[in-house]
Amino acid sequence: MHRSHEPLVYLAYAAADKVWAAQFSTALRDAGVKLWFDAAEIRPGDEWKDATERALRDSNILVFVLTPNSVDNPWALFELGAAVADNKRVIPIVAKPFDPSETPPLIGRYRFLDESSPTEAARRVAEVVAEPA
Repeated sequence: MHRSHEPLVYLAYAAADKVWAAQFSTALRDAGVKLWFDAAEIRPGDEWKDATERALRDSNILVFVLTPNSVDNPWALFELGAAVADNKRVIPIVAKPFDPSETPPLIGRYRFLDESSPTEAARRVAEVVAEPA
């Protein structure tokens, strides 16, 4: 069960897409959604891997930012696999066009949100998060 001190949405993305992810994160938080975004949550000196794994465990929705950078990114794919294995809700966002043949197999079963604007993607994700499961 989601507790108030735990993150609700976990953001998985490739480091090369950090600018898009940061804009999305800000817009999603502005929409009132509780989010765990590594760049905002992990401080210098923190053990990033432990913090990331804990946040992934504690969240119940994973937003996966799909771009040419993330489709073969080992850490982003690990995060996706962990979320799928834990039966979390997965929301894939196509933030930048990529070759559909490179779609990670685990994510192909989910309906994608095709939205290059981080602000608009956040608005639409906020609507989905607000809906009852």
